[in-house]
Amino acid sequence: LDTLIAGKEIATGPAPAPSPSAKPQRRRPAQELEGEEAPAFTLKTMGGDTISSDDFGKHKATVLNFVAPNCGFCKRQVPNVEKVRSEYASKGVRFVNVIQKMGTREYESSEVEEIFKKAGSNLDLAKDEGNAIVGKYKVVSFPTMFVVSSDGTVADVTIGAKADLET
Repeated sequence: LDTLIAGKEIATGPAPAPSPSAKPQRRRPAQELEGEEAPAFTLKTMGGDTISSDDFGKHKATVLNFVAPNCGFCKRQVPNVEKVRSEYASKGVRFVNVIQKMGTREYESSEVEEIFKKAGSNLDLAKDEGNAIVGKYKVVSFPTMFVVSSDGTVADVTIGAKADLET
């Protein structure tokens, strides 16, 4: 995020060649978007605001965190995301939890708000009704976090609840 705030691009070139004994690393579908223009979308936050891909230019960077209320890994990730948000929101980075449906249970907005509040999240919450946006972003597991630069380019994709999210 510091690199994007400074107006620089994150290097996204090809990965270094693995050692001959290393297992090949498989890129996940969402990671194929790194270095590409972020897919267009429009969502309403639970606070009533609109967030869309047109807003990327209004912020130094935007973090879209695709999560589900019944995802244990997502709830485990929340404190780490909150640490990063508390440091970077004041520097012009916008953070949004993009709420997905996982499984068959439908969650009311008030339930979603309570679940993420209890987990410690202060991010905007935006429900992806019908999981329409998740497909555009090629998300196949939760949590999946996208860092989008102010020019709308996907700068980084992090999949899973990482303990070292700050780095």
